[in-house]
Amino acid sequence: WGKRTSWVCRAISSKILKRCIPFTVQMSITTVCNFKCGYCYAVYPERKIKDLSKETWFRIIDELADLGTRRISLVGGEPFLRQDVGDLIDYISSKRMECAATSNGALVPLRIDVAKKLDLLCISLDGDKTAHDLNRGRGTFEKAIDAIKAAHEHNIPLQVATTLTKYNINDICLNYLLDLAKQYNFKIGFATLVNQVKNGVKSPLNCQGFLKNSK
Repeated sequence: WGKRTSWVCRAISSKILKRCIPFTVQMSITTVCNFKCGYCYAVYPERKIKDLSKETWFRIIDELADLGTRRISLVGGEPFLRQDVGDLIDYISSKRMECAATSNGALVPLRIDVAKKLDLLCISLDGDKTAHDLNRGRGTFEKAIDAIKAAHEHNIPLQVATTLTKYNINDICLNYLLDLAKQYNFKIGFATLVNQVKNGVKSPLNCQGFLKNSK
């Protein structure tokens, strides 16, 4: 209740004082990923950007805490590929902010002690095995399911993120996700495809092949 009460108080305060407070912030803590999802909008490998150090992230977290941020979501790349992700979660929590992370699930069972530190774990799952593997690559479905099972077993608050493509916009996939949500007690968030941006110009190439009117 402490974190929730603080969140509400700060929201009311921002309205009264007419202050712009970044209540929720998404931090991309690594450009490295162990998957190659066909529709991914990220062009990190082409940028050749070095990940920020833990100490730099600590300073950013300090600044966000001072600004009144209440939740930080860790994303990537794949956040669990960072060996110090547990330290980042601990530091965020020490500032009385909620911490969430979005993952493809592959490393969650191996790093379950780190995942247990989170206030929310979001696993990417795009439907049943056929649809998910068509979207994200062969063999990725089992990894996502194993992560969901591990999170449920360890009572980690769970959410699933589903990117909508021509492969999963159907009753079979949607009913599968709804049934799984009831079984493992998670909510589902749906996202649409996002174009890549290269040199400031949008490129739809990553979305081709995943739209309903494409071959």
